[in-house]
Amino acid sequence: MLAYAGMRSDDAVLSLVNSRLQRDIRENDDDLSAQSEERKTHMMRRLLLSLAVAMAPLMSAAHSKSEAMVPAQGATVSEVPELYMRFDDPMRIISVTLSSADGGVDLQRATGMEPTKEFRAMPVEALAPGIYRFDWRGMASDGHPMQGSVTFTVVD
Repeated sequence: MLAYAGMRSDDAVLSLVNSRLQRDIRENDDDLSAQSEERKTHMMRRLLLSLAVAMAPLMSAAHSKSEAMVPAQGATVSEVPELYMRFDDPMRIISVTLSSADGGVDLQRATGMEPTKEFRAMPVEALAPGIYRFDWRGMASDGHPMQGSVTFTVVD
């Protein structure tokens, strides 16, 4: 992907698309003034479609994604010394809960509230055998709220 010095690659693509659109508009401005409104509308639609096509890859990659979760979804484990998540882009984890049929489980966060690619929290006490659900909520670096959960089983 293109990148100008000091710019993120998605900023560089937007800058390139914007400069090309402005150039096309300038070059065609004289021609457009002589054309009918229908022709102007057609050209604007083409420009907007070009912009949408150029933006599609950026929009699909806008949100952070969970790359790893320990314990994994559906895992059966004998102990859980920590709950671990890894993201492809920094995530501010706002809320985490661990619960079982017996109620909530106290967690100690090893990771603060700053955006991070890796999050860790430890159960305050060893987990008894049973089925547990770990829920989390966060804010992606692009400002979108994110959330997820994983269910796992602890056995003797």
